[in-house]
Amino acid sequence: MAIDSLASGWAKAVGVDRKQFDMFFNKMLDGFAYHRIVVDGAGKPVDYIFLEVNHAFEKMTGLKREHIIGKKVTTVLPGIEKDSSDWIGVYGRVALTGEPVQFENYAESLGKWYKVVAYCPEKGHFVALFEDITERKKAEEVLSKLNKELEERVRKRTEEVSIERQRLYNVLETLPVYVILLDMNYCVPFANKVFRERFGDSHGRRCYDFLFKRESPMREL
Repeated sequence: MAIDSLASGWAKAVGVDRKQFDMFFNKMLDGFAYHRIVVDGAGKPVDYIFLEVNHAFEKMTGLKREHIIGKKVTTVLPGIEKDSSDWIGVYGRVALTGEPVQFENYAESLGKWYKVVAYCPEKGHFVALFEDITERKKAEEVLSKLNKELEERVRKRTEEVSIERQRLYNVLETLPVYVILLDMNYCVPFANKVFRERFGDSHGRRCYDFLFKRESPMREL
């Protein structure tokens, strides 16, 4: 099916004439590209051919219609077959199975991020709708970097506080007098060596039980 008849079919489906459809097509905010998949002797997708693109696609990719229509993507974008995002493989599955996909990928050859919806209007062909999300991805990368820097600062400060606390405990441990710390529930989070040697360990008991064998705190005088 040629792009002309395909477009005419879509125009009829949405109830507009071809001229109106062409105007809509070229004013779309999303990039549009229609392709035919190319397979090798074993039926494996190895390339695809540009059949039609709109103005938004040209703007988003920098690829001009007159330079790419009828050409293979490996000619237009040399090295794309080695791109880790596997554009050819993904599009090939859409064109050969008819199963649509939606994904976000980085195009190494164009240096941009795209959100893509791809579907199959006819076996062996696929349409890809593009949204340039490069700026969003850059913002996410900056935010991620800031979060990591903040986490690292918090980690270092927590480590410093832990070292300072241990130094304080070491000093309290060597003092020749009783030192005991109580929390708001009268438990004993710390008691120094002199205190422990005299009264033993609290083992989680509250100080009024541990030291005075009482069931409740002493009344304030």
